[in-house]
Amino acid sequence: MTTGSREHFEQLAERYAELRAAPCYGDPVTAAVVEVAGLRGSRVGCGPGTVLGQLARGFDVTAVGVDVSPGMIEVARSEVPEASFHVAAAEDLPFPDETFDAVIMRMVVHHLDRPRAFRELQRVLRRSGRLAITTTDPDGFESFWMKPYFPS
Repeated sequence: MTTGSREHFEQLAERYAELRAAPCYGDPVTAAVVEVAGLRGSRVGCGPGTVLGQLARGFDVTAVGVDVSPGMIEVARSEVPEASFHVAAAEDLPFPDETFDAVIMRMVVHHLDRPRAFRELQRVLRRSGRLAITTTDPDGFESFWMKPYFPS
């Protein structure tokens, strides 16, 4: 992740959850990802916040949050105390080889050095591990409702 992106999310950390679904909201994208990727009962690594809480509370997932922003991790720790958290970049994860059953990347892949991050994800995923990515179509970003929140 670029330094500019890191600073951007550090500034947003306190209010970022307001831009996401409420913790009690039954997010259909999260439910679909859990079903398609077979995540129930898995140990999953993913970013901070609302989705992590939904996974831990609603889908029997052992939740591990990773974010490059210390501020995001601080907010997530207060929102999802049942998860463990690590300040780290996707391109340099602090986990041993074959740690996770699955990894979820929601609205983050466009911020990464994808070749480096994907090699690192392959390393930390078990042989039968799954990577689930949700993102927006870059060609449709100009009309995406979240565009004002992602000026970079």
